[in-house]
Amino acid sequence: NTAVSPVQHTYNTLGTYTVTLTVSGSDGTSVLGMTNCIATSYSPPSLWAWLTFNNTLADAAGNGHTGMFVGNAGYSSDVPNATGGSASLNLPDNSSSVLVSNPGDLDMNTGHPFTLACWFAGIINSGSWPVLIIKQPASNWVCTSNNRAVLEISPDGHLYYGVACVGAVESTATVTDGLWHHGVIVYDGASYQLYVDGVADGSGTFAGCNEGAQGEPAWTFNVGYGLVGNVDEVAFWNEALTAIQVQRVYANGAGASLGTMTPFQIWQLEYFGCTNCPQAAPEADPLGKGMSNTNQFLAGLNPTNPAS
Repeated sequence: NTAVSPVQHTYNTLGTYTVTLTVSGSDGTSVLGMTNCIATSYSPPSLWAWLTFNNTLADAAGNGHTGMFVGNAGYSSDVPNATGGSASLNLPDNSSSVLVSNPGDLDMNTGHPFTLACWFAGIINSGSWPVLIIKQPASNWVCTSNNRAVLEISPDGHLYYGVACVGAVESTATVTDGLWHHGVIVYDGASYQLYVDGVADGSGTFAGCNEGAQGEPAWTFNVGYGLVGNVDEVAFWNEALTAIQVQRVYANGAGASLGTMTPFQIWQLEYFGCTNCPQAAPEADPLGKGMSNTNQFLAGLNPTNPAS
């Protein structure tokens, strides 16, 4: 409601909006409506740690979180897809892992948002609790005073994230079929959302870690513990990624741009889980409905539903 021209409004959340402009004057009222017209720009989340395991243990995020092989850990040419480079981390026995340096700023404490992601494969359900990633005190761990955080596989073969003696969230999807899977845990400072292969699968509200609460030394951050299999593309953000951003990481890799997306790209991710795959191309008609994706987007249709 303004007499200022031009009319301006600032949108602070990435998304697609319907905008209605109503102009009233002595000659009457005119209404102009526009749909799918805005994708805001903002400062996107930045990777804080990124171990690609592409025949290197360097932190590709450039923040000094270099890895160090423990036991018989090494590299494998088995990778999840083209975004995984040419190698992954191979853990041939349950005493092998990778110890990550400078873990103090990989903050998983209560109230501090973060996102943790990785690919994993070759893990067959053995009834144990193979650990993908764990952050815990370097020594003298006590459940009631040092609440370590663990992304692991439950005995029934589900992806599981827990803060010891506090709470946990578990997927319904089974991930112990030996194939590559992508796991993500997102914490917004209050609640957790688990993702398996880009799909939200399990949520919960509970406190985070309490690193430093007892005045203890910095905790350790390990990739792999009691796990036999492969791990790749371990990534950590000091922010909570949105569902669309998680889908983008799953489809295009941890190094994918998480910044401004056009409304059409958001639509592509919502229905196809990717922006550069053939079925999501602007000119594609994946179900043969006689309309390109571009025209279905403009019409507000679901391109994966034959009845839409």
